[in-house]
Amino acid sequence: MKTIIFDQITDSRFIENPEKEIDKIVSKLDIKLQKAGIDYEHTQKRKLYWDDDYQYRVSYSIIKTKEFTYKQLYGLVNTVKVVCYSIK
Repeated sequence: MKTIIFDQITDSRFIENPEKEIDKIVSKLDIKLQKAGIDYEHTQKRKLYWDDDYQYRVSYSIIKTKEFTYKQLYGLVNTVKVVCYSIK
């Protein structure tokens, strides 16, 4: 089976409170994925620093099954926040 991989990212350069925003994104996305019955995992929230700026990131892995098309999976994730995907 294929796995769809992507990161949800919030950045202090563009958002006043990136930690609160990443928590909100993860919560919304988890609810949508669970409701749809999609098999997925995500990492713990991590903070990346450089100079005076920082990001919060959470990496997701979604198992692609025959029950859902790629278009359906991308569409569901994109309703929360548009991301770049890779497939392994």
